[in-house]
Amino acid sequence: MLGRGVLSRSVTIYFRGNVGPLLRGRNLSVIYVYNSELTGFFRIEKPFDSGFLAVNSIGPPERPDTNVWSSLSDENCRRWLRASLGEDVPLAIENVMKWEATADTAERFVDGRIFLAGDAAHSMPPTGGFGGNTGVEDARNLAWKLAFVLRGLAPPALLKTYEAERRPIGAFTVEQAYSRYVTRWAPYLGTQDIAPIANDLDIDLGYRYRSPAVIADGADDSRLLEPTKEMRGRPGTRAPHTWIERDGQSISTLDLFDPGFTLLAGPDGAAWCTSAAAAAAQAGVPLDTHVIEAEHFPEAHGISALGGVIVRPDGVVGWRATGDGDTSAATIVRALDAILCR
Repeated sequence: MLGRGVLSRSVTIYFRGNVGPLLRGRNLSVIYVYNSELTGFFRIEKPFDSGFLAVNSIGPPERPDTNVWSSLSDENCRRWLRASLGEDVPLAIENVMKWEATADTAERFVDGRIFLAGDAAHSMPPTGGFGGNTGVEDARNLAWKLAFVLRGLAPPALLKTYEAERRPIGAFTVEQAYSRYVTRWAPYLGTQDIAPIANDLDIDLGYRYRSPAVIADGADDSRLLEPTKEMRGRPGTRAPHTWIERDGQSISTLDLFDPGFTLLAGPDGAAWCTSAAAAAAQAGVPLDTHVIEAEHFPEAHGISALGGVIVRPDGVVGWRATGDGDTSAATIVRALDAILCR
């Protein structure tokens, strides 16, 4: 694991009790605590009669003791809860868990038949709430590649793209969580070498992959992260959402994706769909097709009304034809073969 190492030996105290009146009608997601006793945060569950307190350090914030484990006792847990709530509310402590706040990324995500995902691949402090989302995206990226290789539809080379795509994003996200940790909880660590804080939504949804499983088009500014409204269907980014009508209901274009590949064509791009059936048969790959007549679809995906995109099973654009061109089955087969590293 490479990175910042252990930042604190923290504890989480799970409790039950009537703390609703302390919120004074406010619907608060995370409540930070800074006082002479400790630094940490609350999460209170509706209907506000249970929750947890995470304690990252004890003592005054300017002289913190980050080894909370060394002072862990039932008496201290109750004292920390009282100091954090500001009142002596009757509480029942249900559980206490130890954990280490770390900011590290694995040196590599792939070693032979071993693949790392989630916290095994990148361990980050909870500031930002990025750990779960990042782990889910690891699994989403790897699962379809494993499935295609195990079914004999792609060579093992496809699996190498997992690390190429996910490790840079994982390392970036770890540093984003660390920047938030320093600025919110631990300014004593120093802000000189922290990454500038990026937009939360862009961290979760604005990543961009670069690997042989993505067929790039146009100039590449090398950014790992882009504002979600600027991605516009570039290969390597998440396919953008567009509202469409299906069977009298409004659904998202994202609802059209299934475990196979999906070809979305512009309003005048029916030729792509006509060729797709033959291409899927030649390539031996599941390929669903849709002509999208929604007015904003082409602009959202960076294509003309004649263009089309191929979306990978993980919802990432793998290939894009921006305008009028060769709509033959051979063009689609070449795109699928390239994405599958065949």
